[in-house]
Amino acid sequence: MTSVAGYQWTLVLGSACWLVLYIVYVMTTAKPALVIVQMFHGMAYVFFMIGGQFYCNAVAAPEIQSTVQALIFAATTGVGLFLGTQLAGIVMDKFSVAGKFQWKKIWMVPLAIVAIGTIVLAVAFHDDSPKKDAAKPAADKQAAVVAAPERLAG
Repeated sequence: MTSVAGYQWTLVLGSACWLVLYIVYVMTTAKPALVIVQMFHGMAYVFFMIGGQFYCNAVAAPEIQSTVQALIFAATTGVGLFLGTQLAGIVMDKFSVAGKFQWKKIWMVPLAIVAIGTIVLAVAFHDDSPKKDAAKPAADKQAAVVAAPERLAG
């Protein structure tokens, strides 16, 4: 997934997909557009959430990778979801007039948050993951096959 674009741009692409989703939410209420743009939510999830998990595995020591994955899960589906729900309630109360929600204004809040986050991610995040030599695993396998008969004979 990250061999062409790298982790940084994979994560930026995921964040940008959410940005596109919120831009469409702000600009239109046309049902066909809203249905079509839902694919960007799936792409955002794959590129950002799954890409982030791959990145964490690349930088974490093997003995703590499962702990890192658990931390990501707790942060996104626990604390993040709780805080996001609280913020959504505040935003929806603020942009409600006579019991009717002002959806364009409501969607502007996550749009602004994601726009800022995408820019910060593109500018400030640097992929410090160890670079893996693509030829090395093949060479290691070949060396293991060559060494195997010697071990059997000895």
